[in-house]
Amino acid sequence: EHLERKMACILCHRTQVAADWPYHRVSRDVAQTVMGREYYIRAVPQVEPSETITEDFFDGLSS
Repeated sequence: EHLERKMACILCHRTQVAADWPYHRVSRDVAQTVMGREYYIRAVPQVEPSETITEDFFDGLSS
């Protein structure tokens, strides 16, 4: 569960988060629904139509 850490990080940057930011007032359930998941789009290299896209963002990267 990363929502608490994510929210804490966002709120650390007070100059970037307005006092009337709506997520200051939502329940944890709503915050989880809206912000509880991250999505990434691979821009480079471009995904070919015939390519199978892995669900592991780090698949194929060497350590």
